[in-house]
Amino acid sequence: MIPTSVGELTAPWPTGLLTPGYPDAEIASVTVEPVGSGQMAGSFRITPTYASTGATSTRAPDTMVAKLAIGERSQREFAAGMFRNEVLFYQQFAPTVTVPRCHGSVISAVNTEFVLLLEDMAPAVQGDQIAGCSAYQAQAVAVAAAGLHAPRWCDDSLFELPGLSLPDHEDRVPMDSVLEPMADVFRARFPLTGREAATVDWLVAEAGDWLARTPQRFALIHGDLRIDNVCSVRTVRSPSSTGRPSPSVMRCATSPSCSRRA
Repeated sequence: MIPTSVGELTAPWPTGLLTPGYPDAEIASVTVEPVGSGQMAGSFRITPTYASTGATSTRAPDTMVAKLAIGERSQREFAAGMFRNEVLFYQQFAPTVTVPRCHGSVISAVNTEFVLLLEDMAPAVQGDQIAGCSAYQAQAVAVAAAGLHAPRWCDDSLFELPGLSLPDHEDRVPMDSVLEPMADVFRARFPLTGREAATVDWLVAEAGDWLARTPQRFALIHGDLRIDNVCSVRTVRSPSSTGRPSPSVMRCATSPSCSRRA
């Protein structure tokens, strides 16, 4: 069975997933600690102890991050499509874009259980949605997002894989059901006026039609690009620039999908 809890992440699991890329990497034991605060899945840093020094010659990773579906089955069934897309991305598309390395992956036939073994991006840390981010961090995220979009921009081969498609009416229904309540909360929290208020009103009224409309442009996108789902590390700018700390976005986690870009 594919693990759905941290207690099931025993040594045989990472060993099996590592074998194709690291055939000598037999793991004798692991230590596991939680990282991040995912809503639909859990992420855990795995520090393996290898059974022999043979693993060293193949450069097996010293640490990895295991991402897996956790929670009750009903919760996992609700998120099955997102799980499928994320595993599909790392299996099929990751080599064509700049993202953290995936050391191994597995997903169940019904997409309710999965494990991804991902490159550990420490010392990068998860962002904080409540605290927000600086303008420099926002700029770095925008650049990283463009790096995801550009390599497969309007690439018709995206549609050759089962399960990957443009948004349709079925995608619109859940969005329509949550968008207006979310907008009400946003309006209550922030005093919007003028163009800001008009933009939120437009989003509620028109976003469903926009999502389901046949697009002129499309690309791989991040499924939930907010600061909680971004890991970053601060570096120092070169002396010729402002001298202010500049964030380098190291990882944009969660599920990419195929969608429109306006």
